[in-house]
Amino acid sequence: MENSKKEASRIITATCRRECGRFDDDFSNQQVLTYQVIDEIIRGLIEEDVKPRVEIDFFDQWLNLIVSSSYELEFNEDSTEVTCSFTVNNVPDPDGNLMASVEFAGGEDLGNSINENLLKKINSLNASEPGDEKEKEADYLEIIENLGFHLAAFRYLSLYVREQFEECKDIFCEVGMSLESPHLNFIIILIDTCVNLICGSGAKVIENINNVITEGMEFTEAEDFKSSIYGTIGRYLEENKRGVNRILHDHTFPISEKYSLLFSTSISLQKIGDNRKAVQYLRLAEKYAGKNINHSLYLIDALNELELWEDALQFITRLEKEQGKKLVLTYAKVKTLMAGEQHQEALKLLEKLMVESEEENVEMLCLKGDCFLTQKRFLEAVACYNRVLDIEPDFAKALINLGAYYYFELKDYRKALHYLLTAEKQGDLHFYVYEIISEIYRELELERKHLEYEIKAKNAKVKQDFD
Repeated sequence: MENSKKEASRIITATCRRECGRFDDDFSNQQVLTYQVIDEIIRGLIEEDVKPRVEIDFFDQWLNLIVSSSYELEFNEDSTEVTCSFTVNNVPDPDGNLMASVEFAGGEDLGNSINENLLKKINSLNASEPGDEKEKEADYLEIIENLGFHLAAFRYLSLYVREQFEECKDIFCEVGMSLESPHLNFIIILIDTCVNLICGSGAKVIENINNVITEGMEFTEAEDFKSSIYGTIGRYLEENKRGVNRILHDHTFPISEKYSLLFSTSISLQKIGDNRKAVQYLRLAEKYAGKNINHSLYLIDALNELELWEDALQFITRLEKEQGKKLVLTYAKVKTLMAGEQHQEALKLLEKLMVESEEENVEMLCLKGDCFLTQKRFLEAVACYNRVLDIEPDFAKALINLGAYYYFELKDYRKALHYLLTAEKQGDLHFYVYEIISEIYRELELERKHLEYEIKAKNAKVKQDFD
């Protein structure tokens, strides 16, 4: 192999030869040569410790370097020699939202071993003893096709992070769903979903989401996956001034999905602190909520989170006029009044609601306790929380509120720890709860436990900030 490079432009030119094996034709030899010449170049870059411009966290350095770069190939007439002009790291700094969207598919490390294994199979078949030639040839062609699919997939990824979305759509039919790696298949579906959201092809987005569900993902997981994609790509469209109008005007994209896109984008913008834009997308989402009560409740919670409780109350009033009074809307009104610190009014409405309910509801009881707590009516609050635990002993919110009460108000560390540690058994806690536990252990001079929960608090804070 001959290799020369121009440092200024970071272009590497390499030539590689390979004689056709017994099952090869021009096409198959070109596929193998393509992989071999790229592999030789990238291995040289790895030896130089060249850092890839694109760093997908579950790709190895080899794969990240090919996604970060581009190349042109020139074959001789009989396809036994190829010259590759490889431009290293010529991808512009990738958009953070596009990178984040690819990383939703994390969980399985993908390395160059995918291609190496294919090449080993190719060489093994070419070197095998004669016999069952037709069967071996069929196997050979299938492996060659897989190698081509993988190279196309990496080119597809590279085009995506370059924001060349129309080119991505053109190449998708070549990549298809025929990759040997199920995880790489998932990444391709993921990127195709993002590309079609950006390009306004709603029908294809829905098809991909349905494929994900069909492939075995639980419904809630699929909804979280969709929400993550919608929020991240919605934010990309907003930040790059492309806007979401293209997908909103696509009649093949259902109204409910348009709501989900706008709502998820609002939440995504809120997480990065752009509350002005978050409110704008939330108001737009209202127009697509329709009569779906769950959509409306999510909107109310989001308005309260943005401290727009008066807007939330107006929205609830409008819903009650359109759909009639419902228990869930009254309950939402109670939470909204509490968000606006209208605790006495919230308590009156909640007590009325509890009378109308056919049975004791732990959520309402806990909310009633919260109302009493904010009014410093501690004995009444504790009675509510204890009643919650009589009905549902593992109800985490009541456990946490009782633990906080015994710590902050009574300095009863034994009882506080009892409730808080019982809550921890139900699942991960908010970082501030871990901080309370850590502080209790510090005051008890139990240094090892204090440090253990201090670390838990820091880890929970990082996780919650990331989420």
